[in-house]
Amino acid sequence: MVQKTKKIAFIVPEDFSWKGEENYFKSLLSAIDNTTNYKIYLFSSKNCLKKFRNLKFKNTYLIDSNFFEKKNIFNLLRKIFNKLFKKFNPILIILFKFYKIDIISHSIPVAFFKNINWFPDFQHMIIKKNFSNKEIARRDNLYENYIRNSQSNVVSSKDSKKHLLKFIKQKKIDHYSKNNVLNFVPHVNFLNLRNKKDLFRQYNLKEKYIYIPNQFWKHKNHTIIVKTVEILNKDNFFVDVILSGPKVGESKVYFKKLFQIIRAKKLSKNFSYVGEIPHSDVLSLIYYCDLFINPSYFEGWSTTVEEAKIFKKKMLLSNIAVFREQKDSNTKLFNPEDPIALANLIKKTFNKKKK
Repeated sequence: MVQKTKKIAFIVPEDFSWKGEENYFKSLLSAIDNTTNYKIYLFSSKNCLKKFRNLKFKNTYLIDSNFFEKKNIFNLLRKIFNKLFKKFNPILIILFKFYKIDIISHSIPVAFFKNINWFPDFQHMIIKKNFSNKEIARRDNLYENYIRNSQSNVVSSKDSKKHLLKFIKQKKIDHYSKNNVLNFVPHVNFLNLRNKKDLFRQYNLKEKYIYIPNQFWKHKNHTIIVKTVEILNKDNFFVDVILSGPKVGESKVYFKKLFQIIRAKKLSKNFSYVGEIPHSDVLSLIYYCDLFINPSYFEGWSTTVEEAKIFKKKMLLSNIAVFREQKDSNTKLFNPEDPIALANLIKKTFNKKKK
């Protein structure tokens, strides 16, 4: 008996909430696209779908619709229906019926279809101090709706699954759904790596550098790097640290305070901020760096750590549960509150002192 090809719909947000979300979707869709049992329908705005057109899909169809255009009245109506009726959204029901969709994945649940949810993390439940009460309530309501109206929940790590089960217990959700862990591996095209000479000239890089691609949020813990560099300088062990990432919303405040501390401690020569850069440049900076560091207090599953693993880079990662899952033979873990220990690891990792 010939197995029917299933049609899976994804709704991709026009504005990704963080850069890793875009990379996650590209990696996931590239992986599913290689299977023969599914046809993928990717719904979003025309502007958003431009980011996916160069992936050369075989079984994925990109559907741009006014329903997902940021400033379109239909998009506003769709959001109103989502808020008022949750899974009973007539716009999405009609749209997905028209395309004969079987499964809706990584999106708000829609009635009359099988639904699969993805939760990037449960940080708002674990590190509440980083969120307002309003934002915690918003995420709680959103997540609870997802779980109650779906057949399957997907998280990216065993650590996130523990948080998911804790959330279900706290909210007393008795709806049965499968809870699955799906580790994702980034889609990396080595042909997109920049020429080393051109890259180093553009960003004024030294021959040896440490790269920290974390965005500028409180939980990313850049401050331990500042303390560590200060310790290393006192020991006449000089390092160059490259930082990148966008400054949006509250992260602008965090970024400003971070560089105020760097200037106050007279460490400006040790740090370079290259701005919000193309993903190909992020990959290239990882590829050419001598040491990759992620000092974060919390992650759902780090895309850049997975990319560094592909390039077999030496990594120093904070000793949190998810990094204990992600680490490989090139990884050393450190206490994210201990700059002295981190400084010692950096010394051991580098072959010689920087001049």
